[in-house]
Amino acid sequence: MKSDYDTTKSKDDKKNILQELEKVEEEVKYTAVLNDATEMILMLNTRLTEAGSNERRLARKLGTVFQS
Repeated sequence: MKSDYDTTKSKDDKKNILQELEKVEEEVKYTAVLNDATEMILMLNTRLTEAGSNERRLARKLGTVFQS
């Protein structure tokens, strides 16, 4: 599609290509899926950080050596 858009001279053709692209974007819902995936990654990273913090805290409390 990009090459079609780049090689097209007519404004009407470019407009049609952009409309097709917008239609495909709406059908695929790429942005929504990407946002959900990003949110999940942030949540998992937070949980991983919490788990590491809890591990270090418990190691200090129990008097054991923490190994990373």
